[in-house]
Amino acid sequence: MRIVALELNHIRNVGHGQITFDDLPSGGSMTGLYGQNGSGKTAVVDVIAILKQLVQGEGLGQYSSDVIDVLSENATITAVIKTGNMYVEYSITLGRDVDDEQKRAIVNEESIRLGTQPDKLGRVILRHRATDGGFSWYPAYLRRTVNAIDHLDNDLRRAEEHAYGTHRSFIFTSIRDPKGKDTEIPSILRMCDAIRDDQNASERTKTYTEKTVRPFANMLEDMRRSARDNVYVSKTDRGALATVWCVPLESSGTGRNRLLDLATGELVSRTEAEAVQSSLAVHNSVLPSIIPGLHISAVTTPAPMSDEGEERVMMQFVSNRGGRTVPFRCESEGVIRLTGMLSYLIHAYNDPDALVAVDEIDTGVYELLLGDLLKQMSEDMKGQLVFTAHNLRALETIPASCVRVTTTNPQKRYTKLHVKQSNNNRRKYLLDALLGAEGDDLYDRPTPGMFGNALYWAGHPQEMQQILSEDSEDIDETADA
Repeated sequence: MRIVALELNHIRNVGHGQITFDDLPSGGSMTGLYGQNGSGKTAVVDVIAILKQLVQGEGLGQYSSDVIDVLSENATITAVIKTGNMYVEYSITLGRDVDDEQKRAIVNEESIRLGTQPDKLGRVILRHRATDGGFSWYPAYLRRTVNAIDHLDNDLRRAEEHAYGTHRSFIFTSIRDPKGKDTEIPSILRMCDAIRDDQNASERTKTYTEKTVRPFANMLEDMRRSARDNVYVSKTDRGALATVWCVPLESSGTGRNRLLDLATGELVSRTEAEAVQSSLAVHNSVLPSIIPGLHISAVTTPAPMSDEGEERVMMQFVSNRGGRTVPFRCESEGVIRLTGMLSYLIHAYNDPDALVAVDEIDTGVYELLLGDLLKQMSEDMKGQLVFTAHNLRALETIPASCVRVTTTNPQKRYTKLHVKQSNNNRRKYLLDALLGAEGDDLYDRPTPGMFGNALYWAGHPQEMQQILSEDSEDIDETADA
């Protein structure tokens, strides 16, 4: 699963923004987002996190409605995703659930288009609107067939109600049985099976369903599994601080990932403990090349059995460096940050299906090390990496095709570098920001001395009050005269 393009409307402070993600000669894709604070960099990572949740069939999380611009009722996200040899355009409209105490966003509308090229997508073949309680197919006779099969129509209505009530996507949700339990059967596949088995369905409908709809449904299911197993998002704010302290380690045989808390330790089954030890071995094969001499190990102690009678152990994590062993939580922020990102970077480097999004990848990381890491990633990576950063060192080490910058125009938030006088991307960006780019400004530069003056007056409130009082008296005297 690889994102080829994104379009954002009314997402946080992005009125409108379009961004493309180019491939590298190695077959991978790297995109670094640079720009001033509050200019829409993190919005891209937020959107990737939302897409992951919806496509894998999960509900949107607490405060997810915060991504909607405070001045707008709705926000729209359109993503062009490459899956296999096909391109899928998935478009969603998010709204606020005013009755939800957790401030979760709801999916008011979603649609799908398909094509063999990202710029040659066909008409919408599936659209669902929660507001009018129904979905539409192309061709229309397919929907009429669904309406005529009572048990299928009931199944889909329960799936719609479940999706809306749990803040999920209907397109990627599963069928619920009459008792309200999840069957793990995707809604669209359930529809294909019901039409195939229905004696009253026309041969035309059955043929179209098997030749067109079922492959489409299987592709959506592949996307759902890929979003669950191959998409990783690391953020540092809005309740996501845990991803800085946690490391995603694969559970043996499941393909899924579990976040292990390196600071406080984890209570795990013995089977999981073995998987953790294997994952730590992989980490320790890479860590010394980034942080000389560093290794991580896990100390296990017996723990009470689970309610199901499963044997468990408590795992505490320690770091070993230069003959010195300390609890991992005592390491520096930079070491913790790098270790937390390592699993993500390993996946992005090796797995063509991996999509990794990291917010503020430069937090706590030595700038020369960061530049070297990203340079080596860009040369040989196979997966996709999207990151935001403020440190400009990486601009000197990665190709210009990997760089996107934000502008001060909320209606055109993202652009590429334009200045061509230098082969140094850092210099390009600084020239664009300070001297002016072709098009929208990249940096809203403060008035010279304004920041220093503000700091001074903040430290001298009485003097500031005296000046304001004298100015007020002068204004009064002028008015009297």
